[in-house]
This record gives sequence, C-alpha cells and structure tokens, in this order.
Amino acid sequence: MLKFNAFVIYIFLANALFGQSDFHKSETELARYNDWFVNSDKFEHRKYALTEFNSQFLQILSAEGSFDYPFDSLKWISKLMPPDSSIRIFTWQLMRSQTEFDYFGVVQTRKNLYFLQDNKWQNTDTEYEEFTPANWYGQIYYNIHQYTSGNKTEYLLFGLKILKNREKIKTVEALDIQSGMLKLGKGIFEDTLNQRMFKNRVVLRTSFESNSRLSYDPELSMIIFDHTIIVPSSREVSAKPLIVADGSYHGYKLKDDKWMFVNNVFPEKFEAPPMLNPETETKKVKGEKRKK
Repeated sequence: MLKFNAFVIYIFLANALFGQSDFHKSETELARYNDWFVNSDKFEHRKYALTEFNSQFLQILSAEGSFDYPFDSLKWISKLMPPDSSIRIFTWQLMRSQTEFDYFGVVQTRKNLYFLQDNKWQNTDTEYEEFTPANWYGQIYYNIHQYTSGNKTEYLLFGLKILKNREKIKTVEALDIQSGMLKLGKGIFEDTLNQRMFKNRVVLRTSFESNSRLSYDPELSMIIFDHTIIVPSSREVSAKPLIVADGSYHGYKLKDDKWMFVNNVFPEKFEAPPMLNPETETKKVKGEKRKK
C-alpha cells in the first residue's frame, strides 16, 4: 500500500516559496500525473504516476498561498469546500482492479494539512468507529454540508467506497477539528434500532449494481438515504444475493445538536429497484467531483 510520510504539517507562512506562476506551472504537471494514475491501462504506470502526484501535490499544498489556489486542472480528484471557505478536502483513488482501490486524502486549513491514511478496512460495521488522519476509512468524499449547532459551525462529509466483494459503501460522518486535532465521526446520529444510542456515522451498504442515494436535501432540510432489500441475483443461480435500494427513503433531521431518524420519508415506491450499469458507476467513482 502506498502511504504518505507524515500525518500533519503545520504551514509556517513566513516560508513563502510559491507565487501564482509557480502554482500554475506545478499544477500543469500535476494534472498530467492525475490523468495517468486514473486512466493509464497498466497498473505499474498508474502506481508510478500516483507516487509522483502525491509527492508533488503535498509539497505544493504546504506552500504559502496554496489554500487560495483552486487547482481547477485536477479533473480526476474530488475537491470540496464548505460555504464559509474555512477548509478544503481533497480525495482521490488508485484503481488496482475493478473492485480494489487505494484511497488518499488531504484536509487543508489555512494553518494545517492533515494527510489521510487509508486503513484498508473492508469492514462495513463502522457506525460506532472514530477515525483519525492516521487511521482513516478511505473513501472518496463527494459532498460536504455545513450547518450551525448552537453557536458552533459543524461539517458533514458524504463519502463513497468500493469494496472487494462487489459492494459499495456510502457514509455520512462529522468532520471535527479541535485544538489542531482532526477526527472523523461523532455520536450525533440516532441509532435506528436503539433510540437511546447515537452512532458516529450513517452507513449505506449496497451491491455494486444498485443505484443509491445518501445526500442532504436542502428543500427538506434532511439527510435522505435509500432503504435497501436483498434480492436474488440475475447473473447466475449460484451468485450471492444483491443488496439494492427498493425505492423508499429514510432520513435524518437535525434537532438541537443531534440528527434524529425519520422513517419512510416518502410513501411512494418504485415498482422495480433502481439499478446501474457497473461500467457507468465505475467511471463516476473515478472521475466525479461532486455526487449526491
């Protein structure tokens, strides 16, 4: 597994090395490596390009002024920033096979860089886990939601992870930075089975072929996610059953400082589970910057 060499770098603004022209020049080379590690046919080429990209990107992000540089040419990574522009989250992935990915990420503030180290967990039972940059449940973050709880600004990250067993995981978790320490996961989501308990994240697990939704709906002021069912596979008789969305939805609504579970948000249901072409879904995972 490819790893970063450090977990947190403090950016000392006095050590200014880059100007706008330097950022543009470096970004051009980064964009070339970015394209290679996503689209090259050979794994050894993708791995080499990723190693170069990681090293150069982290160096550039450590330079003064990098927080305000948009990196618009990096088309194959996710770039998220909340409305208050206080933080940036970059995530990207290396494809080892159609169902095996390594995930990489950086959380950037104006003072700190946090390198996210993929712990390679294939476990889907992460609802009560708390992760740190050194022990991160690797995924592509596709959306961020900023909200106010009391007098504090909070952030939720929505992520997507592909598992080796042809399943995918979508999560929503809190991003929390206190005294320079970053944590992912906070006990703010009501447990659907035990209303006296609150879990650290919402986890939506489906088969790779199933379309699914886990997103914040601004019109409803709710987190919306699919209800799933298990159905027989149509590929072959011996294939494992599929976990698919059945067309009904549940949600979470903010009350005080907790997200409370809402059962069956919409009474309507599709007659058949929504399904995706696996090739289409793979392309979205690799290239989409924001996906709800």
